[in-house]
Amino acid sequence: PQKVGVPVADLFAGLYATIGVLAALQYGERTRLGQYIDIGMLDPHVAWLANQAMNYLATGENPPRLGNQHPNIVPYQAFKASDGYFYLACGTDKQFQEVCEMLGATDLLVFDSNEKRVLNRKRIIDAFQAAFAKNTVDHWVQELSRRGVPASPILRVSEALSSPYVKTKGILSYAENLYSKREAPYIRFPVHTDKDKFEVRIPPPRLGEHTEEILRGLGYTQERISHLRANRVII
Repeated sequence: PQKVGVPVADLFAGLYATIGVLAALQYGERTRLGQYIDIGMLDPHVAWLANQAMNYLATGENPPRLGNQHPNIVPYQAFKASDGYFYLACGTDKQFQEVCEMLGATDLLVFDSNEKRVLNRKRIIDAFQAAFAKNTVDHWVQELSRRGVPASPILRVSEALSSPYVKTKGILSYAENLYSKREAPYIRFPVHTDKDKFEVRIPPPRLGEHTEEILRGLGYTQERISHLRANRVII
């Protein structure tokens, strides 16, 4: 088992909580009733099992570990080229035919349905991998894209953040830090609308910047706050 590179439980629990709040607000508009929302960090994990959960429910068998491979579609996975990795998403019979013809692997054309390809996964993947290892990522991605077959290089974080798409969409942006007077990079909110660009409006707070404001909101007197600060309970 491998740890996922980002904290998906934290992130998706927050996203589903937001969706739940929006749904509750819509319900409240219709009924004039409020709701209590309960969401655990495990719940989104189970929901995100998606087709893997349905594979188990339909067959009673635990899905095998397939790494980068897709459990229900072949070939749909990462391949190693001569200088790195790229992902191939071959989702139709026509796309599979295009790849076979491009690679000169016409003997594999007998697997003309996804069902046949799933049953003969190893033979197909071994043949494709041997062919893809002979040229570069850029070569294969260009050739596959030209034939209408979805393919993409697997990028490092630095490569993703400097990619033309990210630059064009303005996903990586910069804002002046009011304290240092320097521009600081940040990742913009990923939803784009024609009314709001969702830009950063305030800089990240300094350590303890809002302590007094929060404590006053909780009913603490200035005398009590000063006492806590004098005794180094707060900053």
